[in-house]
Amino acid sequence: MESTTKTKLTREDLECLVWKQFGCGLKDYSESGEGMMNSIYRIRLERPVPDQEVILKVSYFPGKEILTYEREIMRAEVLVYQLLEGKGVPIPKVLCHDFSHTMLDADYFFMTPVLGVSWKSVKEELSLEEKAELKKELGKYQAILHSISGEAFGYYKEGKSGFVTWAEAFSSMIWDITEDGRMRRVSLPYEEIRSAVSKRKDLLNEITVPRLVDFDLWAGNVLLDKKSGAWYISAIIDFERAFFGDPFADFIAAVELYTEIGRETQFLEGYRTVDKEFQVTEHDRERMKLYSLYLNTIMAVETYRFEENYGKMMQEYCSRNIDKLLGELA
Repeated sequence: MESTTKTKLTREDLECLVWKQFGCGLKDYSESGEGMMNSIYRIRLERPVPDQEVILKVSYFPGKEILTYEREIMRAEVLVYQLLEGKGVPIPKVLCHDFSHTMLDADYFFMTPVLGVSWKSVKEELSLEEKAELKKELGKYQAILHSISGEAFGYYKEGKSGFVTWAEAFSSMIWDITEDGRMRRVSLPYEEIRSAVSKRKDLLNEITVPRLVDFDLWAGNVLLDKKSGAWYISAIIDFERAFFGDPFADFIAAVELYTEIGRETQFLEGYRTVDKEFQVTEHDRERMKLYSLYLNTIMAVETYRFEENYGKMMQEYCSRNIDKLLGELA
C-alpha cells in the first residue's frame, strides 16, 4: 500500500545501516509493498550474521504528517516484540534497533525474516476444519499476549507514564483521534462519538489492570505455513499500534479471522488453555462497541495519506459503521 508516511531509502542508505549494525556489506535488497505505515526492506547480507537475510523496518521522517497516537509508533512495536520474546508466541526476533536518529533521521530496526504467507492471502483455501485448528492456536497466542500487564493505561510513549485509569486513557485516545479528524476536515459526528464514551466512564473503569492489546491482529498480520501438510501459525507480526488497556479491544480488530467472540468455540477453547476463567459479558460487548467506534474513526481519519479513491471508499465505509454504532449506543 502506498502511503505518504513511508520512508524511501536509497541503496547507499541501506548499505550504511547494514554496515553499522552488522559490519558487512549488502548483497541485494527489495522493498515490500506490505504495510500502511512503515517502509519494509528485505535485505540479503554478504555473509550470515547469523542469518544471511534480514528484514528492515523504517518509520516516518520528522515533518511527515501523522496522527497523534502514531508518535513514536515504532518504539511500541519493538517493546512488544521484547515483551513477547520467550513467551511461546511465534514472532520474529529483533536483532537491533536505533532510535537515536544519528545515522538516519528516523526510527528503524532489523529483525529476522519469518516463514509463511498471510492468513488473508489463503483464507479461501482453508477448510472449516483447518480454520478451526488455526483459531484454537490463535486463541492461545492471543491469551498469552493479554496476560502481559503494564504499569499504566494507554499507548506506550518513551518518557511518559500513561494514565491511572482506563477511562482516562481511552477518553484521551478518543479526544486525540477526533481532533486529528477535525484538523483534516474529515466529516464525522465528533461530538456524538465523544459523548458515547464520556457517558460510559464507569463501564470503562471496570477494567482495572492494563493488559497488552495488539489492536491490529487481523488476517494480514497472521502468517501461516505448513508442516507435514497441515497449516499452522508461523508468525504474528506488526505490533506498532499496541497499547495497554482492555483485552476485549483486540476482539473487534480481528478482521477476517473471527466475528462474534462469544460464539467462536474453537478460539475460546484455545484462549481458555491460558485464561481458564475467560467469559464474555454484556458489559464486555458494550465496551467492544466503543472500541469499534474508535477503530472506525481511526480508519476514516487516516485516509488522508492514501490514494484518493481508496480514501473516499474507506471514509464512506467507516462513516456507515460509526452511524450504526452510535445508534446502538444511544
